[in-house]
Amino acid sequence: MLDSLDELRSFERSVTLGSLSAAARELGTTAAVVNSRIASLESRAGTPLINRTARKLIPTKKGLALLRQIEGQLKALAEAETQIAHVMGAWTGRGRKAANTTEPGLAVPAQTLAKDGTRSMMRATAKARKSTKAEPRRQRGRTKRAGAKAEQSAETLERLLDGAEYLFAKCGLHGVTLREICREAGIDTSLIYYYFDDKLALFKAVFARRADITIARRMKALDEYERQAGEMPTVDGALHVFLDTIFDLYIEGGEGWRNYATFCAQIVNTPEGAELFDEYFDPLVLRLINLLQKALPHVPRTQIFWGYDFVTGSLMHALARSRRIDRLSGGLCKSEDFAAVKAHMADFMASGFAAFEKK
Repeated sequence: MLDSLDELRSFERSVTLGSLSAAARELGTTAAVVNSRIASLESRAGTPLINRTARKLIPTKKGLALLRQIEGQLKALAEAETQIAHVMGAWTGRGRKAANTTEPGLAVPAQTLAKDGTRSMMRATAKARKSTKAEPRRQRGRTKRAGAKAEQSAETLERLLDGAEYLFAKCGLHGVTLREICREAGIDTSLIYYYFDDKLALFKAVFARRADITIARRMKALDEYERQAGEMPTVDGALHVFLDTIFDLYIEGGEGWRNYATFCAQIVNTPEGAELFDEYFDPLVLRLINLLQKALPHVPRTQIFWGYDFVTGSLMHALARSRRIDRLSGGLCKSEDFAAVKAHMADFMASGFAAFEKK
């Protein structure tokens, strides 16, 4: 419960303040922790909530919808925490100090709280809120227009990223122009420079948008598996967690996630793509390697790495959905059938690791 609250607060502060570092300063933590919390929230939501690598930190449409849902509750919770602090301060003789920490316009004098505790707190809080001036109509109009503008900006950026993802998946980084991407997204070419410096920055944003989600989800699944397995992990268990979790995303996530699967397969062997995979996925891969080594303590580490290389090669071939198996099998197998791939891949690869153990 508290972890979820921290995630929501980190998300709300990051969007409201416009940067991870500003949110981290306000929350008394680091930007890396804030980013990790948001990634965990996105993993549970199964969708990107913030675009981190644009020139501006902009929420996605779903992120904006979530922000609107939680703003009021988080504000009410903050006020409740402040009032509780007042009560505790009154009872412990530090009411005056607690009163000084409340929000402007909602200050409740410590001596009032000291009279009869909670009941006085409730009356004083109600009085403070009642005395707070209503927001001027002009300000409400500006707020409404700002909200509409934010929603339009989020929608435009999302269309841009979706269009780029689709074309990069088909043609790679160098096989498509910014003009073609804007045409696919249905936006004016000049708008792209409001969000990104160049095509490479857009390419990196497309990669990062879903990478954080799949990494957080698989890390969490591997951690949970190791807790359950204790000192007795198995190769097939670890591989099922690692592979099944990602295939579930591609099966359940719709066209966007399938485009991302093809995009990853398209770029993994390019210099730009390899650099991004190294930056984002190395900690996850090494987490799996260590778990496999624990399951196979007598197998040389070099063979564990070769085994992983064969796994990832097969995975990327499956994500490419080349339709070759459709033709070879005369339609018996279909490369679009991620559910069938999920059902067979982990068991098949586990048998390969077992062969290492027999040598």
